[in-house]
Amino acid sequence: MTRNRKTDIYRVSIAGSGVNVALMLLKFVAGFFGKSSAMIADAVHSLADCLSDLIVILFVKLGSRPKDRNHDYGYGKYETLATGIIGLILLGIGIAICYESIEKVMDAIAGRPLGQPRLIALVVAIMSVLMKEWVFRFMHRVGERWNSDAVIANAWHHRSDALSSICTTLGIAGAILLGPRWAVLDPIAAIVMGLIIIRMAYKLVSQAVGELTEHAIPEAQKEAARRVVEAEEQVAGVLQLKTRKIGNDIAIDLCIAMPPGLTLADTYVHTQRIEQRLKAELGEHTQVNIQVNPA
Repeated sequence: MTRNRKTDIYRVSIAGSGVNVALMLLKFVAGFFGKSSAMIADAVHSLADCLSDLIVILFVKLGSRPKDRNHDYGYGKYETLATGIIGLILLGIGIAICYESIEKVMDAIAGRPLGQPRLIALVVAIMSVLMKEWVFRFMHRVGERWNSDAVIANAWHHRSDALSSICTTLGIAGAILLGPRWAVLDPIAAIVMGLIIIRMAYKLVSQAVGELTEHAIPEAQKEAARRVVEAEEQVAGVLQLKTRKIGNDIAIDLCIAMPPGLTLADTYVHTQRIEQRLKAELGEHTQVNIQVNPA
């Protein structure tokens, strides 16, 4: 990890944290004075965002540490672990939102009235949608630029917040504009939003579990690596090609066949060229281990 990458990730995470803290305080105030339980729930959601930003900052710092005696492949999986933790936070939030919202719908069905929120709650909900979408866009851009799964995961967390705020906005708007009888729109929209969050969480956790359990890279990338190796002069065949992710980096274990008459110096030149081309194809931090067998 270069210093520029680490600096960019820290900067974008801190900026996201600042927005989360501001929105969290604003939502708590709007929820209390606006008599909106949906806004209070959204404020709790923003509190979880603050915690997830803190996790990203800490784990990216750990993941940037260089290789040492006890970590021959570096600390890259700390970012993978951060991605998994963010996914679990999202999963818990999604389940909690669905549970609470279903309870409110059941209350409405039973004829128990739901309170009507005030205008301040609607204004803050709209503001939250706009700010969260803005944070998602600049955070996702930085995550893609530096190939950071943890930052991309956190960006999608902000996008889920924007969806949450859209549902909150629709529910509050319906309760205010259509009257008390339509206050049930708030928990119904929240259930839909909770299911969307659960789906996002499942994808993030699955990705993290796959990397932590040595899941191979996507088949398209694997085939691209095979073509790079087979294109090298004097390579008679690829006997074995194993891959895995180490954080945001890729590790490749190769076993190739080459003519037995090649000198050690010639073999070294070919394997170095293969390694350079694999790094050009899959990323400069790709770790390549090559074993050569006689053809």
